[in-house]
Amino acid sequence: METNSQEIDIPEEILLGNILLKNESISSDQLREALVLQEQSSTLSSSPGKEKTLGEILLSKGYITPDKLQRALRTQRANFKKKDFLREEKSARLLGKEAVDMGLLTYEQLEDCIVQQASKLENEGINQKLGEILVSNGFATQEQILELIEFQNGAPSLRLSKVLHNQGLGINLNLEQEHFASLDELIKNETPEEKHIPLSELGQGGNGKIILCMDSEIRRYVAMKVLNDLYKPSKVQQARFLEEIQITGQLEHPNIVPIHEVGVDKSGNLYFTMKHVTGNNLEEHIDEYYREDKKYDQRTIEIYLLNILMKICDAIKFAHSKGVIHRDIKPENIMIGEYGEVLLMDWGSAKVKNMSNIRPSNIVTIRKDTNVLNTVDGTMIGTPLYMSPEQAKGAINEYDIRTDIYGLGAVLFKMLTNHPPAKGETEEEVLKDVIYSPTPSPKSYPLGQNISREVEAICIKALEKNKDERFKTVEEMQEDIIQFIEKRTVKNINYSLGDKIQIYFKNYTKHAIALAILLVLSITSVIGIKVSDKIHINNKAINYINLGQSYFKNKNYEQALIKFHQALALDKNSKEAKDGLQKASEQLANKK
Repeated sequence: METNSQEIDIPEEILLGNILLKNESISSDQLREALVLQEQSSTLSSSPGKEKTLGEILLSKGYITPDKLQRALRTQRANFKKKDFLREEKSARLLGKEAVDMGLLTYEQLEDCIVQQASKLENEGINQKLGEILVSNGFATQEQILELIEFQNGAPSLRLSKVLHNQGLGINLNLEQEHFASLDELIKNETPEEKHIPLSELGQGGNGKIILCMDSEIRRYVAMKVLNDLYKPSKVQQARFLEEIQITGQLEHPNIVPIHEVGVDKSGNLYFTMKHVTGNNLEEHIDEYYREDKKYDQRTIEIYLLNILMKICDAIKFAHSKGVIHRDIKPENIMIGEYGEVLLMDWGSAKVKNMSNIRPSNIVTIRKDTNVLNTVDGTMIGTPLYMSPEQAKGAINEYDIRTDIYGLGAVLFKMLTNHPPAKGETEEEVLKDVIYSPTPSPKSYPLGQNISREVEAICIKALEKNKDERFKTVEEMQEDIIQFIEKRTVKNINYSLGDKIQIYFKNYTKHAIALAILLVLSITSVIGIKVSDKIHINNKAINYINLGQSYFKNKNYEQALIKFHQALALDKNSKEAKDGLQKASEQLANKK
């Protein structure tokens, strides 16, 4: 037999010996003797590469036949192929995890593909790449697989702007490359351990945990959101986390939580810090509100709750003006501060989306540099109890600003009834209820039985199953809320003539008396005139401000709130009206 011209691979020889032992082709004593002879042969040989192999020694000693040796060598080669496969499998599983995070397939479908890959190797001897299997099964395109591989390797085109606060302006895309950091560079840039001192865990967000920390440099409390995962977060998860930071950081608004900084902790986890809001989330706030023994009338309660909703609407309206939809509006994501401040949190599900009915977005995120963050149709985004029908169906191409309007309606429903608008014991039951059940009325719950028909109409309009029947914009929804606060007619209710006269008498007593006299003296045809055209008295904003300040001094905060709202309806830029509205809101909040 010809001798091997290459140097002997010791691990291969040991593997061959173990295979022969397992097959009972040789004894342990015979293997030990052959290995000693091989070592002696290697020591005595003056020509490297001319040493005898273990198989040759066993043949020469007559311990095995050539057929047994060939069978053992085939098993040896198969084992080394499997070893290579397992080495590649680790990398493939990372690729698969990225594909799942991207929404291309589920974990169950990924496992099926991995089993298919192993079966091809074992039965056909074909070591097919996992990416090829994903493509052949229709889960991904070749372009998506290539994009994922580049993304895994830290593609240089993935740039993260260091400028997270852009003062309301679009980030300049023509900045030189040195003004940007790649995802990998950011991850390597560890923040000094002593910068943030962890104190306690505040809770869990959509893709990370929230920790109360002390900023040792500025000496203030901050809330730190840390990206965590049972395993090392994938690049897609990291990129989505960065997108949340970028969106939140560029949406600078009084009712949106401000971002302070972004970094990496000592464990290599991405994080960002934000304002720490002392208070409760809206879920807790409403529970506590209804547990207390309230002495307020229904209208006072509704105005208090609507004032909170108006601030949430302001935040969403601003986000929509920047081309951003939140997609996960729910009570747990709304913080009510100790001094009446209202902040919309957790923009982890938000998406920058240019739509025909809003201005082009000037929010710039990592999504502009890669396709791996584009969610596929059929991926459900949101929280089932508060999500819209189009979200429950996973029809992401249908998501638009009316998806957020449904979320606002769901939050209003919760505030009015202390129940979410959807029902079900399991997630599947909840999703079916969201998609197929009729739009619920808040009056169907005990706490909602005395709700005014105006507030009920606003809530149901926002919660329409068909998004074309919802409010078209947040502004349209706010207009109806203001109309109710000002005790005027709401657009979505068909009032009778008697209803309009009754509303008029309640709000404008002196004018109503004069109108009653005119109605008695007038001919029948006069009755047909729309009373709504007569009841609108266009006083100057300054008169409303003076009235509001007078009510405020007399501690009639509800009436003060109404007058300041009326002033703002006439003059949106009035500083006195805004200040008065803020003070009246705080006083109402303290009354709860």
